[in-house]
This record gives sequence, C-alpha cells and structure tokens, in this order.
Amino acid sequence: MDKITNTITGSRKTRSCVAFLLVCINIMLFFPTGDSGVQRRWESTKGRGSQGEISLHDITRASSIDELFGLNDLFWKLGITGTGSTLAVVDTGINASHEVFQGKSVHWKDVSPENYSSSMDLDGHGTMCASLGVGNASGFTGSAPGANLAAIKMFYMEDGSPTAENIDALNAVNYIIDQASTLNITVASCSWGDDNDSADGRDELSQIMATLPQHDVITVVAQGNREVGLSRVAAPGAAPSLITVGSFDEDLFGVASHNLIGPNAGGHLKPDVIAPGVDLEGAALGGGYRIGSGTSYATPVAAGIFLLIKEKYPSMNHTQVKHLACMAALETRYTSGSQDNHEGWGLLNPVGMVMLQENKWNSTEQQNVSIPLTPWNASTRSYFTKLQVSPGSTHVVKLAIDQDLGEHYQAYIFQEEPTANGVPVLLSRSHGGLLFFTASKGNQYYLAIKPLPSAWNVESSGIVPTMRLECTVTDLIDNALIGGIIMAILGIAIAIAISVQLIHELQKRRNGEEMVHSRGM
Repeated sequence: MDKITNTITGSRKTRSCVAFLLVCINIMLFFPTGDSGVQRRWESTKGRGSQGEISLHDITRASSIDELFGLNDLFWKLGITGTGSTLAVVDTGINASHEVFQGKSVHWKDVSPENYSSSMDLDGHGTMCASLGVGNASGFTGSAPGANLAAIKMFYMEDGSPTAENIDALNAVNYIIDQASTLNITVASCSWGDDNDSADGRDELSQIMATLPQHDVITVVAQGNREVGLSRVAAPGAAPSLITVGSFDEDLFGVASHNLIGPNAGGHLKPDVIAPGVDLEGAALGGGYRIGSGTSYATPVAAGIFLLIKEKYPSMNHTQVKHLACMAALETRYTSGSQDNHEGWGLLNPVGMVMLQENKWNSTEQQNVSIPLTPWNASTRSYFTKLQVSPGSTHVVKLAIDQDLGEHYQAYIFQEEPTANGVPVLLSRSHGGLLFFTASKGNQYYLAIKPLPSAWNVESSGIVPTMRLECTVTDLIDNALIGGIIMAILGIAIAIAISVQLIHELQKRRNGEEMVHSRGM
C-alpha cells in the first residue's frame, strides 16, 4: 500500500517548554503546541470521587460495560470476540507481560526516536488503553477479548515527560498501513491529541490520521478533556471523517464533565458518539489494575466494539461503521435526533448497529415490534430497521405505542447513504405518532425508533415488561387521503367562490352608493 508523503519538517524542534504532569489517582499529560504539532494524552484528573478519591462502588468495571451494551449476547457467546483481527493502539507503549495480554499475539513497534526493540510503556497510559480494547483475564474483559494487539509506541521522553510530534504520528500511520494486511489490523485507537484548539480538520495532524480510513482501517480518536483550558475539540478529534469519541458517565447517565466540546475550529460538529469513560478499571503498568477516567479510555472501549462489528460484517468500511454508529446512538440529552457538540449523536449502541444491518421492513406489510424494557441496559428501549418504500412518493409512518409510552419515544427516517464523512442524513422525525417523509432518494431508508431522555426513567419492572409498536407505512396518495385532499380542495374552492361573491356584492353596493352621492351633487 502507498504510504503518506512526508510533508512535515524532517527535523525535530527543541521546545523550551515541554510537558508538565498532574498526578492524582489519574494522570494527565499536557504538551505545548507548535508547527510540528506536539501531542498529549486524554486522561482526566477527575473521577466521581472528590479530588480524585474513588470508592469501589463507584467503579465502572469491564463487566458492567458488557451489561451496558449486551456484548456477551450480541457477540461473545456467538464466537465473535475479535479472534484473528488486530487492534492497533498508538500510544505510550505496552506492558506486554500483563496478564490481560497473555494468550494473544502482541506485536510491538516503537516509531519514536527512542526506537525500543522490545515492549515497554513510558507511564502506563498505553497499557490501560490497550486493556480496555482487547484485554482478557479472569475477572477482566475488554470489548474485543479475542483480538490481537499491535502496540505502536509513538511517544518518547523529553525532559522527564512523554511527548510526541506530528512526524511520530505520521510514522505510526505509515507503519499501520504497511502492516495492515499482514497483521489484519482492522481498527486503530488513538487516545491523544494536539494542545491546540484551532484545528478545523484541514490541519496537518487531522489529515495525517484521516489517511488511515482510506486504507480500510477504522480509525477512532479521543474527543479530549477540558481541564487544560482548551475551548474546543482538538486534532485529530477535529477531523470530520474520523470517529471522535467522548466520555459517558454512567452515574450521571450523560456526558462526562471532563469532555471537551465541539465544534471544531471550522464549525464541524463533534464528537460523533460517547462511550463509558469515567472511573474505568484497566491494566496497570506494574501489574494489577487501576482506575482511570477520560476520553482516552472511552476511545478503546468504542474501538474494540467497532472491531467486533467489522468481524461480524467484514465488508464494512470505516465510513459505513461510523454511519451505523451515529444512527444507532441513543440521546441522553434531547436534541431532536440530531448531532450536538456535547454527546454527538449520543451513547454508542452496538445492538442498534446490528439491527440496522439485520432488520428489513417492506412498507407493504404491517410491522409489530416488542421492545423489551427489562433487563435494563442501553441495548433495550429502541428499535432500528431498514425500510423499503415506493420511490418518489410521500409516505407517513404511523406508530401505535402501547402502555402510554408514546411521549417517551420518537421515530426518525434517515437517508440510506451518509455524507462523505459518514454523517447520517436525517430526513424527518415523528410528531404525535406520525412521521411524514418523501422518498426522493430511491426506495431504501433507515427507520430508527429511539427513546427520548425521559424514557430512561420509565419503570422497567412489573406492569411494563415490554413496549409494543404497531407500525404501518401508507403512501400519502391513498384512497382515504385522496378523498381528504379532494374534500380540502372543494372546501378551498367553495371558500374562494364565496369570497368572490362577497367581493362582487360589496362592489355593487359601493357602485350604488357612488351613484346616489353623484345625484345628490
């Protein structure tokens, strides 16, 4: 495969101000910016506990990520664990001897100036990220526990702190491109960013990383954390085509407080989705486990899930995965089914992604759907399907929702094809149980029935075990509607006739009054 042409300066600049370190229970490194784009890791100093103190009951363990997303039922027990595929984690390195990586192939490459020949980790950030993506040990399971790992170290130590520049990111990208076929690298996870919020997607770092999807590597990048004073998402999270991931706080059931917000400097909405990123347990550098928060850790959680999607649907590319992920995401804050600059399209929903591939509905048939409200997890309370309708006509989707739950749900119609950057094209949303749309883009669409944020508080036990949907699609020009339209036209015609008659009568009266007035003169 062709590699990226090196458009960056061939030499490294010495910085007068390098990294400084904040230490609590978690770590975050900050790096100054310059023309060659120094990177920083997106780990947050904020957990749920005050001043970084975290109690055990606050921890979002790997097992609860399965509970949240239903990964075992959806993938693992069907043998879809990532076996034979490789996740590339571009970071500070790896402690390959940790128990979570035993039994899997760990491929090592140091593309930094340090060029270590054997695996190591500068501070544990890379080890933690990799474990959340592909880790597998007794009592601990990452998103894709059967996948192999390509640990690509791009950070190096400068004045006692890890740092990296754009040329290191370029070297990492070229290495992934070179090894993608040999190692079967299907997804790359990048939990770091530039210390500069002026990125608009045309910046150097964003363009470097946006090369990977062109070589069939699904590329997932972190949104970034706000504690360093940036005002918006930075590169490469600013790249419009990449999948930018923010943190979800399960306790708040919403956006984590440490997330940077969009849009990028060019006005492009970011992030794309959010995934768990608060008080996660992962592999520690020296063995054992530690707790961490930040978009750094939400990113490999999502990357591992995308690797499973790719395994299930091998022909799917980066743009298609992003399209499905955004359409299926569930809002934790109401934005009418559209992307916003806080949670993007919403909480990652792998079950919904699979539904969008597997479910098919021909509009000539009535659709009866039961949506489970128990057991509670993010994979319940929603329904997705491909929808086939007659092209060129205007249709109405009629939703009959049981259990008085209609106020908590909304339906959306999406165009079959996304934008060039993989962003869904929302055509219409329901109002009062009716969704009108014109099939102007062929006969294939996507229908999404999503819970509004209020739905997450609906009692899910006892008398409300399921929600039943009766869905019908009717061509707007059917007999009943034609009759209604004809009656409306007749009504308008009668109203016009009456108006004309009134005007005529008024004109006659006015003419009569003018004649009387002239005679009086």
